[in-house]
Amino acid sequence: MDPDSPLQTRLCRQCGDEYPVDHFRRKRRDGERRETVCRNCHKANMRAWRRARTEAALKSFVKRAPNQLLDRRLRAVANDALRRLGGVEALSQMLASTAKALHAAKPTDPLPLRAAMAVVRLHQYIDARQNVNEAADCDDYSGLSTDEIKARIRQAIIDLIRKHPEIAVAAAEQLCWTVIPSSACKK
Repeated sequence: MDPDSPLQTRLCRQCGDEYPVDHFRRKRRDGERRETVCRNCHKANMRAWRRARTEAALKSFVKRAPNQLLDRRLRAVANDALRRLGGVEALSQMLASTAKALHAAKPTDPLPLRAAMAVVRLHQYIDARQNVNEAADCDDYSGLSTDEIKARIRQAIIDLIRKHPEIAVAAAEQLCWTVIPSSACKK
C-alpha cells in the first residue's frame, strides 16, 4: 500500500485528532518519514516560537538600552532591536502593548518601567545626535585629528597676519620682541 495514500491516517501527538498522512509535514524534503504533529499544530507551534523569540528580543532590548552610556553601543542595540522587531513603528507598538499587558497582569513587574527608560534613552541619543549634527554644520573642526586642527589653526593665523600685519606687530611689542621685516618671506 502507498504510504501517501489518503486511506492511511494517523493521530497527532499534540491535539490528538486523526488526520490523513498527507496532513503531516515531511521530516526531510525527499524522505518518507512524517512529523508527529499535524500541520495546524505545527503552525501554532511556529507562531508561538516566533512570538517567544520576539518577546525575548524586546525584553533584551528593554533591559540593555537604558544602561548604554556609549552612543555606539546604544546604536548597535537599537539597530539590532529594530532589525529583529520590524522597524520603529513595530518596536514602539510592541513596547507599548507589552508594557500595558505586563502592567495589567503584574503591576510590580519592572519591564514597563524599563521600557519607558529605553524609550527615554533613545530620545536622549537622538537629541544628542541632532545637536552634534547641528554643531558639525557650524564647526569645520569636528572629525579632524589634533594634527589637522593644529595645521588649520596655523594656516588661519598666517592668513590673518598677512591680511592685518599690524596685529602681529602689536603682539610682538606686547611680548617685548623686535620685529625685523624680511624681504625673503614666502608668500
